[in-house]
Amino acid sequence: RSKPSLGIKVAEARGGATAAIATSRGGAEKGAISRRKTACTGVRESANLVNGVTDVLKSEIYSAGHEFNRGNPEAVNCLSGEIELHSDKWMLRPHCREHYRTTQIPVEHNLRADTPLFRAFLAQVFRDDPDRDDKIKSTLELMGYTLMSHEILS
Repeated sequence: RSKPSLGIKVAEARGGATAAIATSRGGAEKGAISRRKTACTGVRESANLVNGVTDVLKSEIYSAGHEFNRGNPEAVNCLSGEIELHSDKWMLRPHCREHYRTTQIPVEHNLRADTPLFRAFLAQVFRDDPDRDDKIKSTLELMGYTLMSHEILS
């Protein structure tokens, strides 16, 4: 299954450039994505184009007071959906546009995935510690926490 990529289409309307961003399926390498954008839209990418699209997005789409990451803060957004923690059990939910997630990890959720090299690495790092298992569990929990959309407190 290929990773999603962004394609930009620019059209003339109301005397100015209007931009639309659409998702398409494609290869993972940047060169392939750039070639596809140029081939699909016929528009050559440039700093002026990117700045123009950014200006349109700021002026046409901006909404004061809009909130991002509105879904469950105990969720991890991945390619196959949002993984949420419910009663000590992880559940895969479909993506929800209204959550306005700003981050996504570039992997598919797979309950059967195994990480023998990473587990061996953690066991080696904490090999002489009597509380090795607790430290490994805490390290994994901290890593998972960084993937969630928690608010930044000021």
